Amino acid sequence: MTNNQEYENSLSNQKTNNNKKNNQSFIEHLKSFTAFEIIFTISCIFIIWFLTLISLIFSENVVYWLLVLSLFAAGFGIIANISATKKTKWNYFWGVFHVLLYALVSYFSAYFGDAILNLFYYFPLMIIGFFMWKSNEIKEGDNGEVKNKKLSIMQWTVFNIFALFFYFSYSFLLKFLGGVHIYLDSASTTLSLYGMLLMNYRYREQWIIWFFVNFVSAIMWLLLFVGIDQDPTSSGINVVALPMFLMWVVYLSISILGWKRWQKT
Repeated sequence: MTNNQEYENSLSNQKTNNNKKNNQSFIEHLKSFTAFEIIFTISCIFIIWFLTLISLIFSENVVYWLLVLSLFAAGFGIIANISATKKTKWNYFWGVFHVLLYALVSYFSAYFGDAILNLFYYFPLMIIGFFMWKSNEIKEGDNGEVKNKKLSIMQWTVFNIFALFFYFSYSFLLKFLGGVHIYLDSASTTLSLYGMLLMNYRYREQWIIWFFVNFVSAIMWLLLFVGIDQDPTSSGINVVALPMFLMWVVYLSISILGWKRWQKT
């Protein structure tokens, strides 16, 4: 074998090794969860399910199939968010299940803005985002992390102007559709559009946006849970909304964790 052949074989082997390192498998993703992440995720899901079951005692006319969808949506969502803090493309895998279930729960809860957002924006961008992150994984190491970035002041300014314009336009649309809590719904949707865009392009500032998304969304589902809506004939608590409210509360803590983990660019 000549020196040139040896050199070419060496380069080929190096590329093969880099490709392996740059393509974290789903099994490797599952193995990457730390003890803290596993305990935190399981504990949050258990608490949500337990409190929801307790609330059934005080509820009437429960739509059980919708409640089950709500519980599973919360579970998939928590796993997806924890995976996102780890900077792994597999967060989109969990996210697909979450957004489809969440869209159904939102639609039957008259949160049309959230339903439209998840079905026609989040879902396709989850597929696109998976491949965008896959092509930007850090080659060194085997943890499947992506390279993240930081927004400039100019980028912040432009994004904020467009966000305000969209907020007022979308509020008008939701009012026309007859949705409930239209201004909170519009704020949640606008911030979510903003956050998802930053997420797919791997900007660390996404976690600031997600924090406000989580805060607004938690208020929305809390209002629905206690029965404060625009329907004067409604009464009592809405147990289907409880898992969603608790999910967004958990998301608040995860967004803080995500910001901390994404500080390094």
